Amino acid sequence: MRHWCLSTLLLLAPNISWSFTSIRKHNASTTQPRPATRGATARRAEGYDYTPITWALDFTVPDDETRRVLEVCDLDSIWPSGAGSLDREAFRQRLRARGASNDRAIDSVFNAFTGGTYLITRRDAVQETLTACRAGGEVNTGALAGGLFGARLQIIGAWLFLNVFSVFAGYFIIGRPILFQSLGIDLLPTLPRYWE
Repeated sequence: MRHWCLSTLLLLAPNISWSFTSIRKHNASTTQPRPATRGATARRAEGYDYTPITWALDFTVPDDETRRVLEVCDLDSIWPSGAGSLDREAFRQRLRARGASNDRAIDSVFNAFTGGTYLITRRDAVQETLTACRAGGEVNTGALAGGLFGARLQIIGAWLFLNVFSVFAGYFIIGRPILFQSLGIDLLPTLPRYWE
């Protein structure tokens, strides 16, 4: 039984850790193309494609582009009152139709509204944020700072959990006892052995 567990662990560990932590280049002839909308295809041609961790680490979105997005963002026209939620692509298409042109700024506003998640679900919170951004007669992008900070924090935290903590926890909880009992290898010898 020990040998079966050890061989399974040794065979799967590199593949699992590789899939979580690496960006691999795929051969176009062996992979199936990912279905994409026209907007996503156009953004890739322009050199921008939204990925959460890349957005969270990019602080170079021009303030005037974010201001332009907030100027054309009218909640009733981009989010019909009967809809329960609004996803990123619909949000982007509706703002582009109203005159916003920078996808990074659109994604920044979307993430400020959602806290870094996939859907906008709280219409009242979005309305409060838009009202705060337009207080005083001018558009103030500083009102988005809290939402942007929270979104960046959640995205970076999720990435770290999936790519760093989960690998360590997998070793600590699953791999460490198996390796120690089978081969006598313990990469964390100063920590107590909870299984003994």
